[in-house]
Amino acid sequence: MRKLLYLLLASFVIYSCEKDETEGINDLKKLIQPLEVGYNWTFIDSTFDNEGTLTKVDTSTVSVIGSEIVNYDGKQIELFFWKWDFYERIWLYVNEEENLYKYGLRDDNKNYIITQSLNQPYPVNIGDTWSSYHFNLQVENDTTFGVIRDTTEYECIYKDYTLNTKIGNLECIVKHTSDDLGERYIYYSPNIGYVGLENRVDGIIRFKKTLMNYDFSRKQDLSKVMKSAQRESKKNLHLDNFGLKINE
Repeated sequence: MRKLLYLLLASFVIYSCEKDETEGINDLKKLIQPLEVGYNWTFIDSTFDNEGTLTKVDTSTVSVIGSEIVNYDGKQIELFFWKWDFYERIWLYVNEEENLYKYGLRDDNKNYIITQSLNQPYPVNIGDTWSSYHFNLQVENDTTFGVIRDTTEYECIYKDYTLNTKIGNLECIVKHTSDDLGERYIYYSPNIGYVGLENRVDGIIRFKKTLMNYDFSRKQDLSKVMKSAQRESKKNLHLDNFGLKINE
């Protein structure tokens, strides 16, 4: 009888663990762009000349370096700090329900703009369109302030496009936009997030960004983020939760 009880208890523990892991996976599948402090994505950046011939290959990495809970429009939201290794400014992103919103940007001097803008709806259907703000920070009379420079119109052109990457073929949602500088195709893969970009001018590819690898092992990355935060603190920046703190 005692042996049977032990077996039942062991089965219950195993079932509980499996159930918790499955629930976590299901939660992740609801996100077009996972956001947690320490997550990072590395890309192969390919540059082409005006005839479409490859001229340069480089790499770039974007990381979620911190987060901050702020009050916006009468509710509390957690802003995640999204930073490229080649760019000084920090983009602010939030997952609300299943959509990805961009909330603006900030710089190393804690100047920022916070305004909600839909970056990528999810789920999305082919032919769906939406507008997204283009944020900027500008300086006048030694004062930095945030502005909405213009609005970009996007259209979903694929919802199951297969993108070839270093980690394998990824099923992607593709959004498209165009302006005087050409056309842009932006790729998102559910559970992984932003995985690629193509810029074309007159139909000729001029720049391509393709996912090389990504790392969601938060504990390992947080130690790196902490060291980075310690270096930044020497510049008299106020740091919180391993990221730059937004002034209230």
